[in-house]
Amino acid sequence: MLASHTRRAVSLAMACDEIYTALVALNPARLAAPRDPLDISLPALSGARSLNRDTLQLISALYWQSEIEHTGLVLAAEMLADARYELSQLPAASMARLDALGQRMRARWVTRAQREALFARLFGEGPGASTQPNAAVNHEFVRLFANLCAAIAALCQPALATYDVTAEGRIGLCTSGLLENLGARNIGAAASAAAAIGDQIRTALETLQDTGVLAMLGATQAWQALGRLFGDNAPDFGRYLSRAQSGRQVINALALLPQLEARTRFSVSTLPCQDAYVWLDASGLATVPRAAS
Repeated sequence: MLASHTRRAVSLAMACDEIYTALVALNPARLAAPRDPLDISLPALSGARSLNRDTLQLISALYWQSEIEHTGLVLAAEMLADARYELSQLPAASMARLDALGQRMRARWVTRAQREALFARLFGEGPGASTQPNAAVNHEFVRLFANLCAAIAALCQPALATYDVTAEGRIGLCTSGLLENLGARNIGAAASAAAAIGDQIRTALETLQDTGVLAMLGATQAWQALGRLFGDNAPDFGRYLSRAQSGRQVINALALLPQLEARTRFSVSTLPCQDAYVWLDASGLATVPRAAS
């Protein structure tokens, strides 16, 4: 069982990197270059004993998926599949692709409502956060995660003349609080859903890159096609992709942060400084110099 969980976590991490690379290639001017995932050997984490390295990889993959959900990528593919019989201008190959997607959606598919409920339960954002029972929504995650990123950013300031022990302690406190919060969410139960959603994201990207679909929408790449589908309601794709990848890297880096509890100072180079800055900037919080007390 443990080996299966490990393989699934590693597969999800690799899938996130592969899909993100494809997504970035579609809009390189607006996104930071993808980075390799951190490869950290993780001891047991105090305060959240169930959150080992594999579980953190699973959490990071789920967080990445939650941000991709905000772009509407999977929703757009679902909309096209539902409307396929009305799209008479599509060539046969494109229609066959949408028909296959429609059949998958009826058989084995994590629905939009299910995805939103899952992401609200884990990360407290999205439409599911307002439709689910209050107790099922993780309202604290965003605040805790923003505080952690701000604490990391504070310690990583280039102008910092001396090592800031206060900022170091704040990182430790923020890490412990976030791990306690996530440890209470029964993350392991979401492993199967994460694998299925990852596959759905890949399928959605392939659908939006279909030559027939692109021609029908008068687009040359997936993000342009999404923009045509959503019109004035199109989200800021670059913002959510930046949050997805940077947030995932910060969560992966949590494996190293608990070493602070041993009162060992470490180089700023061991912190996910750039990813913390990128997440704060994409979240409109880049002006916050450090976490709230």
